[in-house]
Amino acid sequence: MGKLWSFVALVLALVAASTALYVIVAGVGIPGGNPDRDTDGDGVPDSQDAFDTDSTETSDWDGDGVGDNRDEYPYDPDEWKDSDDDGIGDNADYYDSGNGAVKVWVTFFRMTSGPYCGSGDLCDIWFRMTVDVDGDPPWDCALGAGDSPVHTDQGDKWLQDPEGAFVVCDIPDDAASITVSIGANEQDAGSFSPIDFTPESGPPEYLVTVLHPFSETHALEGDSDAYLRARLDWAVKGVAA
Repeated sequence: MGKLWSFVALVLALVAASTALYVIVAGVGIPGGNPDRDTDGDGVPDSQDAFDTDSTETSDWDGDGVGDNRDEYPYDPDEWKDSDDDGIGDNADYYDSGNGAVKVWVTFFRMTSGPYCGSGDLCDIWFRMTVDVDGDPPWDCALGAGDSPVHTDQGDKWLQDPEGAFVVCDIPDDAASITVSIGANEQDAGSFSPIDFTPESGPPEYLVTVLHPFSETHALEGDSDAYLRARLDWAVKGVAA
């Protein structure tokens, strides 16, 4: 009889242990596992709280990772802030500093050293631009390889307002000047060759400081003995928000 009771006691102990294990696995006593648990103490159970460790947020309607309390566009996954309060979210707004932007663009381009930029190949032109609005590296806005369209087989044809040869850059409220860099390149079988359009045998890339109110036009033509030479006109202007 004593052995029987010992066996019964062992079975009961095993049942109790199994029940305890089931309760633990079910989540009772494990942070985040109890559906009634409220980790951040904001009154919303973890099972219903999209931010269960942040007491200031509970939901994210558009799923952009920004809680609805901080999200100025709670139903738009592409936007969550409007710095200048103009009704346009910062991701779609060039003008999120509040006072506008500058646009820099090529207005005219033509090769002057001949129609060919390689072994019988007509010139394939692309442009590079950078804008620095605060005097601190790196450049704040840039148009470069991969961003600028390549204007193929141009030869000695001229380009008027070539497609894609521009950059628009937001400027701080207190900006008094900006620095602009412009370059033109010939793409030949995957290699990039700079084209000289700067006067007085200057570097192939043009660097200039533009003062407020950021409205200027420039006409340049390379006069060196470089193999690739061109005329390039460009402009900069302020863009109203």
